Amino acid sequence: MTITTQMQPKARAVRKKIERLRLEVVDPKAHRTTTTLQIPDELPNVEEFSKELAGTLKAARMAGLEKIDVQRLQVIATVARRYKEMLVDYFGYRIIERKLVDLEGKYAKSVAEKTKD
Repeated sequence: MTITTQMQPKARAVRKKIERLRLEVVDPKAHRTTTTLQIPDELPNVEEFSKELAGTLKAARMAGLEKIDVQRLQVIATVARRYKEMLVDYFGYRIIERKLVDLEGKYAKSVAEKTKD
């Protein structure tokens, strides 16, 4: 869904907003977004993630940031917070998965022993 279909603003207002955000105007028939998402092969490790977050925090402390820079840093902080929550969930699921596999192995062994008797 585009800005114009959702909010129905005037075309001039949309162009002005695009200029303010310094976005690239693309042909809507050719593309649906102005960004491409690069999905990494592996999850970033905690150290890499912490370094990036520390860099964001340091950048946020700089004086004279423009509004767009502050917005970008806010997005990074929000994504970082969500990533941390998801990482905790991921490790929790991995522990549960490991326990389930262990229990399945014990159950299969128990069934095998009972069928022998």
